[in-house]
Amino acid sequence: MAGLPSPRVPILLTAPGREVPDLRRRSSRVIPSAMRPSALMIVAVMIADMGLRSDAPPTEAHHGATGSTAPDAETPGKRPGSEFRVARHGFAFRNSFSGSPLPTALRRATSGWENALRGTIERNFELPKEFGLCGGMCLAAADFFHAGLAIPRMETPPQAGTPLYEYLYQRQVESWGKASVYALKFLRWMRLPDTGTDSPSERSVAELGTIATSVRAGELVPIGLVLVRHAEEGARNGGKPWENHQVLCWKVEPREGGVGVDLHVYDPNFPKDEGVVIRVSNATGDGKKPAPDRPVMLARLTSSGKATPVRGVFAMPYERKDVPEELARASTDHEP
Repeated sequence: MAGLPSPRVPILLTAPGREVPDLRRRSSRVIPSAMRPSALMIVAVMIADMGLRSDAPPTEAHHGATGSTAPDAETPGKRPGSEFRVARHGFAFRNSFSGSPLPTALRRATSGWENALRGTIERNFELPKEFGLCGGMCLAAADFFHAGLAIPRMETPPQAGTPLYEYLYQRQVESWGKASVYALKFLRWMRLPDTGTDSPSERSVAELGTIATSVRAGELVPIGLVLVRHAEEGARNGGKPWENHQVLCWKVEPREGGVGVDLHVYDPNFPKDEGVVIRVSNATGDGKKPAPDRPVMLARLTSSGKATPVRGVFAMPYERKDVPEELARASTDHEP
C-alpha cells in the first residue's frame, strides 16, 4: 500500500470469548505515533464491519425490494441514473448524526467481550460525538431509486437503533468496499502532496474518465471527495479521515469550451439542493487535460453559491441491495 504502512492492530483479530488486548500498554509499540490518527480510522472501519456482519441481516443484490415494487415500476437494474432528482430521490434530512459511531453490538453491550472491546476503544481513541453517514445515505438513496420506492421524507436524521439508521450504517460500511479498501484509499490520498503529478487533483483526471463512462452508461456513481490532507504529528494544518466526504453522481456535464466538467451530485450535506456540482477545471470527462502545463482545480459548489475546495475525487463502488422489507413496507407510495 503506497505511502501508508499498514499498522498491526491485534484488537481486530480478537475472537469472542478471548481476552481483549490492552492498547494502552501496547499502542506506542504496535502503532507508530505518526500513524495513530490513521489507525483510528482503520480500527473504526474494521470494528464497524465486524459488528455489522455479526448482527445485521444479509442483503441481496440486484433484485429490488422484495414484494414492494409497484406493478408498473422500472425493471430492476434498468432505470437510468439520469432520472435521479435530488429533491425527490435524496433524503430530506442533513447528514448529521450524534452519539456513538460504534455499531449496535458494541453500543448496547453491558458485559462480555463486546463491552470490553468498546471500553478499550473509548479509552484509547477519541471518537467523534457527531459524525456523518454520507456514503450510506448515497447508497441507500440509490437503492430506493432503483427499487422504485419513495424514499422516507422525514427531515430529522433517524436515531440509532431504528431500522433506517441501521440500514444507513450498514450501507456506510459497505460503501468502503471489500476489506474497507476505499477507506484506505482516502488515507493514501490524504498523504499525497498538494501539487505535482502525484497530487490528488492530478490523479483525479483518470478517475473522471471512469466516473463519466459509468454515468453515461446510466449508472449512479458514488464519489469520494478528498477534502483534507494528512496531519503530520505536531502540525495544525491537517485533517481527520472522517472530514472527507462521499456524494452520488447522477450527471456529467462538459463545461463550455471543453475546459472542464461539472459533476452533478446528490450531496447528503445539502438535502434537496439540486444545484450541487463538483466543478473540475482543466480536466475533461474522457480523462484528459486540455492544458497539460496547468494544474487541475476542483471545488464543490452549491446552488446558494457556497464553494468548498476539493483536493481530489475518485470513483467508489455501488452494488445494488434490496431495501430492507420493514422500510419497503413503510414506503407509502412507489415511483411512477
